[in-house]
Amino acid sequence: MKKYIAECLGTFVLTFLGCGTAMFLGCNTPAGVLGTAIAFGLTVIAMAYTIGNISGCHINPAITLGVALAGRMPVATGAARLSAVSSPAHFSLPLQSLSQPLISPEVSGLMAWPMPAECGEPSS
Repeated sequence: MKKYIAECLGTFVLTFLGCGTAMFLGCNTPAGVLGTAIAFGLTVIAMAYTIGNISGCHINPAITLGVALAGRMPVATGAARLSAVSSPAHFSLPLQSLSQPLISPEVSGLMAWPMPAECGEPSS
C-alpha cells in the first residue's frame, strides 16, 4: 500500500507542477517552452529521489504500462499501479483551474480546462 500512495503523490506533484508551469508560462515563446521542460525535468528528478526507493517512481502511466506489457511486472500489480498513477491527474488539474477562466464561455455542459489565450481556441 505504501508504494501505491507514493506513486499517487508523485503523479500528483508531477501533474500539478509541470502542467501548472505550462499554464502560467504559456506556449508561444521559447522561454515558456524551456521553463515548462525544466519544471517537468526537475519534478521528475525530485520525485525519483523522494519516492524512487519506495515504489520505483513510475509516475507516468506510460512507464507503468510499458513495464507491465514487457512482463517485468505482474499484471495485477501493473493494474493497481495504473489506477494509482492515473487518479492524481484528475485531482490536480481542477485545482489549477481555480485561477484561470474557461477556454470559451459558449461551451455548455462540458468542463473545459483553462488554456492561455495565445495557444488558440480548441477545435470543435
